[in-house]
Amino acid sequence: MVHPRETVVVLFHVESKLFDIFYDYEEKESVNLPGASHFSDWIDIQNKSIDLQMEQAEHLFLKAGFPKANIRIVKQPMLNGVARDILHEASRGYDLLVTGKSGAGGEGRKPMGTVTSKIMSRASFVSLVVVAGAPETRNAIFGYDGSSGADRAVTLGGKILRKDLD
Repeated sequence: MVHPRETVVVLFHVESKLFDIFYDYEEKESVNLPGASHFSDWIDIQNKSIDLQMEQAEHLFLKAGFPKANIRIVKQPMLNGVARDILHEASRGYDLLVTGKSGAGGEGRKPMGTVTSKIMSRASFVSLVVVAGAPETRNAIFGYDGSSGADRAVTLGGKILRKDLD
């Protein structure tokens, strides 16, 4: 949907600090919970899973014709919350923010994930694409009311949907 040789893609992941207590035994007394060692193993497995998923996402971009030099993988610890951290990164000069409609915890339960809802309500400074399912470009609907925001949506939408840029 975009020109691979002219687009730099950043695959951005915010690592949750929810279980930091299990990493921090030197600074804090160890947590004496049943199964705590299994929890630590689970966290390691989750981190390896994210790494593998990021590599798979990178492979999809490579397969779509993006040069490896145009793909970056960025993982950062959560600083202010997942949505806030994504929005902070997006404010650093990106032209487009692409997110899924629901995250790993929201499949099928809600019409939209909490992080996506927060991003949508606060991302007025960057063009936002919310993806639900595999996007097709044969038919597209643009809500248009003549406003400057609608004009920007049509302009960006037209650029994204063009396939003749190769």
